[in-house]
Amino acid sequence: DKIATSYVAASAGGSKVAVSGTVNLLDVANTAEAWIGVGAVVNANPAYRLATQAVIVNAEATIETINVGGIPSVLALVTGGTKSDGASIGGTYSGIAYTNTARAHIADGAVVSAETDVSVTAHTHVLAVIVTESGGKGKQFGIEGTVASNDIDTHALAWIEDDATVGAGRDVRVDASSDALGVLITGTIAQGGQAGIGASIALNDVAAETQAFIGDLEHDSPAVTGTPSLTFADNGVAADSITRDAGDEVADGFRAGQL
Repeated sequence: DKIATSYVAASAGGSKVAVSGTVNLLDVANTAEAWIGVGAVVNANPAYRLATQAVIVNAEATIETINVGGIPSVLALVTGGTKSDGASIGGTYSGIAYTNTARAHIADGAVVSAETDVSVTAHTHVLAVIVTESGGKGKQFGIEGTVASNDIDTHALAWIEDDATVGAGRDVRVDASSDALGVLITGTIAQGGQAGIGASIALNDVAAETQAFIGDLEHDSPAVTGTPSLTFADNGVAADSITRDAGDEVADGFRAGQL
């Protein structure tokens, strides 16, 4: 219990027929998010910036599991856990699903400044281990089977929205990465006086989405409030002004607060 994330086991005995089976189902969902929000202002005043100051937005999502099924004891690894003077039938199924997500971003309308670097990074890590066995012995026949499956789905996204303003004295870094390792150890022991039949199936299904970019993903540009107007230099008696009656200043390329 100090090693395995999940553990299931069964054994059976009978004079004519012995039947045992185990099923292990586990669904793991993990999400890590880091962001600078819509319209946020970070380090806007140069007077408060240090020469070594940086802005780091980092999200890391990690899953590591060990799942054991169908092994009632250490001895069962050699002899099996189901025994009968007649027929022995056993099976083990382990199906583990993982959804692991890391998202880091600077949102629309944010104004971010750094004397050195601005870094937006996301990383996902999955280590999925399954150990399964099905074993039995019958004086007439033994039938055993195991199925082990890892279903791994990862999403690592790092981005800066297209309506964010970012200034750095050195580098602007946007990076996303992921790694996933699925380990499947399966086996059967089928012993019978007349026949022994055993089969094992192991499946790893891994889907990874990894994106790092500067662009429009969230579509969350802050709305312009009030009655925006553009005022030009005095051309005479009074300043000329243009007031918009309809439309969207942000769509024209302005940021909230500029009008």
